[in-house]
Amino acid sequence: MLVKVNKFTFPADFVILDMEEDSNVPIILGRPFMKTAQAIIDVGDGEFKLKVQDEVITFNVFEATTHPNDKGACF
Repeated sequence: MLVKVNKFTFPADFVILDMEEDSNVPIILGRPFMKTAQAIIDVGDGEFKLKVQDEVITFNVFEATTHPNDKGACF
């Protein structure tokens, strides 16, 4: 399956669980995805970076967790 993060698209494997819908349950992307996306997590600065070739997208984790939980949206 392809996962689009901002302007990047990555291949990712998923396990489908049959359960009730709950928008408070996050999608967990494991180590294979993190390696493919060349993810860098800086806990101290609260940054999550994804890299494709020479392009880097940086997410501020502290900022993302302050947004309201919009159903159907990922932060």
